[in-house]
Amino acid sequence: MKSLVVLPTYNEAENIDKILERLTMYDFLDILVVDDNSTDGTREKVYQWIKNNPKIHILERPGKLGLGTAYVDGFKWGLKRDYEAFFEIDADLSHNPDDIPRLIEALKNGYDVVIGSRYM
Repeated sequence: MKSLVVLPTYNEAENIDKILERLTMYDFLDILVVDDNSTDGTREKVYQWIKNNPKIHILERPGKLGLGTAYVDGFKWGLKRDYEAFFEIDADLSHNPDDIPRLIEALKNGYDVVIGSRYM
């Protein structure tokens, strides 16, 4: 199942290495960083990761356009490239990437939509 993590960023230089390290542990995932014109070096760090990992991509946006539209733009990017499963992950590690395999398994077992929540 072709799977994409959409990872919005705005000034996440402090967290970006940690989250990309966690996500790249899963070779079945591609990662799209949707960057809202970070000024703290986030983008530059992502490009360093891209040099060594073809499964990481970046979508640069012209300014701070918001979390919701970052996800929408990421989904549109992925749909154009025939991804079948999409995962929303915040760069601050508030979502656990280790839950993704379980969510993919549910999709493979016939569920159309699966939702993870840290509150349940």
